[in-house]
Amino acid sequence: MKKLFILLIGMLFILSSVFCFPSVPKWIINLEKEFPSEKYIRAVGEGSSEILAKKSAVAELSSSFSQKITAETYAHSYKSQKDSVYNSNFSIEQAITVSTSSDLFIVRYTDVYYDKKEKKYSVCAYINKLEAFDIISQKIFFYERSFTQKVELLQKENEDFIKIIILNDALHDEDKINTLYDFLVFLDYQKAKKFDDFMALRNEAKNFLFELKRKNPVSIVSTGDYSQQIKSIVFENLTKNGFIISTNADYKIISTCFFDIIEYNNIFSCTSTISVVIESKGKMISNCFLSSEKKSSPNKQTVIKMALAETEKLLNEKLMGY
Repeated sequence: MKKLFILLIGMLFILSSVFCFPSVPKWIINLEKEFPSEKYIRAVGEGSSEILAKKSAVAELSSSFSQKITAETYAHSYKSQKDSVYNSNFSIEQAITVSTSSDLFIVRYTDVYYDKKEKKYSVCAYINKLEAFDIISQKIFFYERSFTQKVELLQKENEDFIKIIILNDALHDEDKINTLYDFLVFLDYQKAKKFDDFMALRNEAKNFLFELKRKNPVSIVSTGDYSQQIKSIVFENLTKNGFIISTNADYKIISTCFFDIIEYNNIFSCTSTISVVIESKGKMISNCFLSSEKKSSPNKQTVIKMALAETEKLLNEKLMGY
């Protein structure tokens, strides 16, 4: 009877140890064995709470990407004027900073482990490489289909400036696509080669766009209040995007700005509207109207500056399409 009692006590002690002091997870003991690097991207995070442990794990996961794909962006430009012709030279080197936002892939977590002795939580965040590759591939397929449709539209167009607008639209998501492609290369270099033709076509389109801009200089005409400031915005955007600015070019970009100012009870309100017209040899190719939100202030000059700042923002966004 005494032996049976001792045996029962021993069993209770073992059971209490199991439930009260859970064993260390296998991924802590041997991470590579549980999540082999050829199949997973994984990182262990620690913290004083479950949330902090998960944040730490995701941050570590993010650093593993940025170590694999490092990038810097440099931009150099200068302008010169000779015989009333503006020339702009620029050099832009763009590389991709990897994003680890969850819409690119699925991040999963192990159960959180709490170490009573160390008084800290631990968790492993991991990404299945095959699953991530499939998700990102679908995104690139979407961009490839959209790009192909725009190239088909381009082939039916004869007007050079319309071609420029179409190509700018087709290449609008260049940084995002390069980021996705770099992810695929990181995940599986061999399988990522299936997108090499698409990436090569995009580079060809980029070179073609550059040549179109260089052989089609534009002149800038700006009227309305603060016309020189608006003209400067147009000039900066076009030269940055690769255009040559000339005072006697066939293509003209005409911007006209209007400020509607109303005073009521010593409060000034202002709404600005700007039209942007592109024409060639008197023929209109494209036009648009941009309107700012109403701005109010007790000071007339202040409200005009506010409206002008909003106009500049709208104009910058519009000119990115050229």
